[in-house]
Amino acid sequence: MQPLTLKITPAPSSTPLSLTLTLTNPSSTTVTLLTWSTPIDPLALQLGLLSFTHTKTNTAIPINKIMLKRRTPPSDDQFVTIQPGGSASQSIAVIPPAVDLSGLEGERVLVQWAGGDVKVWDGEDVDDWEGGKEVGVVMDGVEVVV
Repeated sequence: MQPLTLKITPAPSSTPLSLTLTLTNPSSTTVTLLTWSTPIDPLALQLGLLSFTHTKTNTAIPINKIMLKRRTPPSDDQFVTIQPGGSASQSIAVIPPAVDLSGLEGERVLVQWAGGDVKVWDGEDVDDWEGGKEVGVVMDGVEVVV
């Protein structure tokens, strides 16, 4: 199975900084994924799945990560099916306390995927939520202006 591709797009002139994360299935088969710890996890920012680097100083911007335990088994709404060539997206606001960009207004920040592989299943049915296979997430970092 091919790695999924991630595109991060900043909303123009948004305050606070808002990013749209779009996960695309480049393969020729439908996949279903558990959103936990993926770019379309509603808690992706708080879980530290993105990294932020001040490009002028090449300094990592700290992320105040959370730890959580998820109730298992996951509910049906925590799975997303992506058709071949299709995608799933979410928008996130980059705000404190998760990431504090104050003092960087007008500066460039590199945003990258910092999470690992994601769990997918072939097709639309997930018979065993603990099954599936791990596939990579490929992306080029994107520079945004704070």
